[in-house]
Amino acid sequence: MRPLGAYKVAVENRKRPSILALSRQKLPHLPGTSIEGVEKGGYVISDNSTGNKPDLIVLGTGSELEIAAKAADVLRKEGKTKYIGASGKAIGIDKFGASAPAGKIYEEYGITVERASLQQPRAFKITV
Repeated sequence: MRPLGAYKVAVENRKRPSILALSRQKLPHLPGTSIEGVEKGGYVISDNSTGNKPDLIVLGTGSELEIAAKAADVLRKEGKTKYIGASGKAIGIDKFGASAPAGKIYEEYGITVERASLQQPRAFKITV
């Protein structure tokens, strides 16, 4: 979601390899994303936790971050906030070579807000 931040990290860090995986999708700029967050390796875009431990952790990367953020909103509104940790559920694609518009691919592989929000009470991450 932050190509400029990824580019900055890649140019400034000459001690390890870098890759910029870009998308042709029209993606929104989500509040909470930042170049500084990219430099740290990640960032929190929505925090509704109380106390030291989060009630729910939803992880998203790249173009799937928007889906993860929307799923977290659905879960928050439904009051589903149980976190189980290592026994969480991953939603992702473990194949290569599918070609279609992003929405069709997401639907075909089950990477949707609806499916992600049904994974509760387990924590999950969305990755592609």
